[in-house]
Amino acid sequence: MKIGLRGLNPSEKVEKAQRVVSGMSKSQIYSKNKKLIEELTSAQNALNKAIEMAEYGDRRAIAARNLCVKNLDAKLRQAASYVEALSNGDKKEIELTGFELRKRNNQAAELIHPENFRIKRTDNTGELQLIWSPVKNSKNYLVQSCLKKEAKNTDWTTISYSTKSRCLVDNLEPGKTYYFRVLAIGAGGIGPPSNIESIMAA
Repeated sequence: MKIGLRGLNPSEKVEKAQRVVSGMSKSQIYSKNKKLIEELTSAQNALNKAIEMAEYGDRRAIAARNLCVKNLDAKLRQAASYVEALSNGDKKEIELTGFELRKRNNQAAELIHPENFRIKRTDNTGELQLIWSPVKNSKNYLVQSCLKKEAKNTDWTTISYSTKSRCLVDNLEPGKTYYFRVLAIGAGGIGPPSNIESIMAA
């Protein structure tokens, strides 16, 4: 899937984000991720304001605008990963959100399951660090959780999308046991899940 950020100036990226927010909000599938939509809207508004402040050429204002551009880019990539994972390659669903479907590579390499998946506690209450080995030919990862030991595929909920081989999970309820797994996403789709790891939140 094409994100379509290359060659866009800051104002055009704001317009891009507006289309993505509008499309995700109208979709029965993507509108469920209210947190991502709110974060994308906030990043879009921040950049729009920063563009106005930078019009007078102040160096600090320009630096602030550039920082807002990077933040919006990151949120758009996160939204693209979310859309790609849930769209199952449906062109109509993808284009609804303002992204484009990249031509499928019939020779796309198959993905293996993420290896060495493990969980580390942090010093913060209700927070865990998930770590795994990078998967060759992957672009990003789906991080999923559930509360059942013997879980079906429908029991798993996607809680995060990561471009790196780690993820910080927070807002967990102390004393409750959580189960986690990770799946790699590549040009050919989603790979098999990692081993399942469980831990009681503290």
